[in-house]
Amino acid sequence: MGKSTILLILSIVFALTYTGTNCMYKLPFKCVCYPLFYTCGFLKKQKNCILRSRKRVEMSEEKEKYLFEKANLIKKFKSHVKLKNCIGSKSEEIKTLIKQLKFPENFTKLGGTIPSAVLFYGPSGTGKSTLIKGIVYKSDALIIKISHYELLTEENIFSAAQVIYKKTKKRVIILIQKIDEIEKESLWLKLQHEINKPKEGVHIFATAKKPHIFLSEKIKKIKIDLPKEKDREELLKKYFNDYKVDEKTKKEDLHKLLAKRTCGFSGALIKDIMEKAVEEAGKKKSDKIYKKDILSALEKTKKDSKIDTDNLTNLLFI
Repeated sequence: MGKSTILLILSIVFALTYTGTNCMYKLPFKCVCYPLFYTCGFLKKQKNCILRSRKRVEMSEEKEKYLFEKANLIKKFKSHVKLKNCIGSKSEEIKTLIKQLKFPENFTKLGGTIPSAVLFYGPSGTGKSTLIKGIVYKSDALIIKISHYELLTEENIFSAAQVIYKKTKKRVIILIQKIDEIEKESLWLKLQHEINKPKEGVHIFATAKKPHIFLSEKIKKIKIDLPKEKDREELLKKYFNDYKVDEKTKKEDLHKLLAKRTCGFSGALIKDIMEKAVEEAGKKKSDKIYKKDILSALEKTKKDSKIDTDNLTNLLFI
């Protein structure tokens, strides 16, 4: 029993005993009981203040811990690939998908649904994974990147993604690369279950070469084609700025001519041209990448990839 409780009981007993009809006992009642009542109330008030203070400290510590965990999760699973650097980012399908992820209420209030799974299909090297990362960055979501064979060991990846969503309040995209290479039927059944019964705030984005991997109507399919001439031109111009290309070569608009001569090249092959050009310049201990290095790299890339382009050899004599 606490001190304040004992004092309260004594005060009540004194009051009941000495507050009869005789007024001479009212003075000691006022002199003794009032201070006791005041002291009891004061102590109780102080105790409540201390308890509230402790509760505030505990809540503050919990909030700080929560914010720390949230910041770490966002840092760990945030995409850093900007959409403007991705081939195919200007298509209407991609723009709509970003709006659905970023402002889902605009679609759900009309009775629509947000796709729980999206399949990006197309030839190898077209930048499907890079485009997905750009979509994640633009829609302010988080990304968990896994390969098809990691699904065997990461059985709780979907539940973990939902935990991340609840803590960060940001949508989580699970990127599964080369999903068409999955051979185990149990994994297919698991994926179909996750697609048909999606978890709140969690989406599955997958890459494949062909569109008929999933037969489910709930999965949205987006085709990623080989880059067109305009896309190749923009990509080459970007690479010319990223790599140490000679200023004279840049002014000659070589990227425009290369874009015309690289029909059938994927984004990966175009980057391979620049990497081979670096090798050519590096072997000669050059400080810059020159036109001759790029043209030589183009010829090698063509031979390695076995892509036939018309009049390609004519570039060597330009």
